[in-house]
Formats: sequence, C-alpha cells, structure tokens
Amino acid sequence: MREIINIPVDKITPEISLILQGQGIPDESEVKSEITDLAKIARDIFIRWTRSKLLISDITHEDFEKIYYSTDFNESPAPIEDIYPRADELSIFALTIGQDICDEISGLFAKNDFALGSMLDTAASAGTDLASDFAASWYQNNVIGNTNAKQRRTLCYSPGYCGWHVSAQRALFAFLKPEEIGITLRESCLMEPLKSISGVLIYGSDKIHLFENQYSFCAQCPSQPCLERMSNIEN
Repeated sequence: MREIINIPVDKITPEISLILQGQGIPDESEVKSEITDLAKIARDIFIRWTRSKLLISDITHEDFEKIYYSTDFNESPAPIEDIYPRADELSIFALTIGQDICDEISGLFAKNDFALGSMLDTAASAGTDLASDFAASWYQNNVIGNTNAKQRRTLCYSPGYCGWHVSAQRALFAFLKPEEIGITLRESCLMEPLKSISGVLIYGSDKIHLFENQYSFCAQCPSQPCLERMSNIEN
C-alpha cells in the first residue's frame, strides 16, 4: 500500500483554546477579547491557506530497521528501538499543511505584524500536530481495519524525538519519496515546508507504547508529549 490522501481542513483546524494554549495561556485563564479575536483571525487564515496532504506507505520490519539504524547518531537505549520490533504493523508517512500557510506566516513577520504572525504560527503548528493524529486515525481505520480491537492502537514516532536522530530523515525520504506531495529535505534534515511531519506509524498492543520516561535525553525534551500520550493509554 502506498497512498496519497488530501486531508480535509476541518479535520485539523485547531480550536481557539488550543491556539491559546500554544501561546502559553492556560484554559482557565481570563483572556482579553483582543487576544481571542487575534486567535480567531489566525484560525480563519489557517482555514483559507492550508493545503494538507498525507503520503503513507507500508514498510516491513526489516526495511524500517534499515531506516532507523541508517544514522550513527541515535541514542541507545531509546524507546523506539524497543517498540517497533513488537509492533503488529508498520507504515512510514510524511504530511504537510503546505507552503502557502508558511508563506502567510513569513509575510506577516516581514510586515512587522508580529502579534498575528506569532498567533498564525502557533495555529499552524497545532494544525500540523492534529494532522499527525489524523494520519494515525486514517491508518487504523483504512489499513488496519480493526478499529474495535481492545488495547491496541496506532501512534506516530518521528526522527528528532525520543532518541531517534533527525539525520535518519535521509533514509526515510529515500524510501518514501515525499517530494511527490511537495516535501523536500534541507541539508540540515529539516523539512520544507516547515509545517511538515514525517515518521513511522506503529500499530500494536497498548503495552508496547508504554515506557519509563527516564532516558538520558528526556530531560532535554521541552514538551515531553510522551507523558500525555501514555496517560491517555493508561486511562
């Protein structure tokens, strides 16, 4: 299976509360109407200029192992080296919300409209994260097809996180060829457009996704999103 999916914008449009959270404003805070209005404008621009595409491809455990260990810079031990061998199914993917929305962000900063530019950048980052949730859901519904399986799920893991070095992007791109949906790789291994995500979708027992958040690199991770994901599994 190798497929390109146009992601409907309504599936990845962030709520105003999520945009404000991204700006460091907690849910329970009293927010000035000017700030909320700015978030609404940013969301409207996001809806107008987002062009999201997802490329997804099956991959064997053996081929994924070649991608994962294609770099000498991975941390070890690390969660993914323990998770993927126990997975039922694997796919690799790349997605983007498009260059147009990135150009809108750059344009606002170029015009010194830092407030709206920052808010739109936050909205776009939140939308890109929601697109990775869409990818996992689409994969489980349309490829795995066993959505009622108890205690099994699909989660995304990406180079640059959890000890998987970003330089593994080179092997991932060589296998997947996401240039077909407009995503290219810089020499630094950052992607263009910037609001893009690549990685592996791992389907299997809930238990394989649980690990102790005590690896040597965890302290350098500013957001530690693994904690919320594992909390969702346990609850």
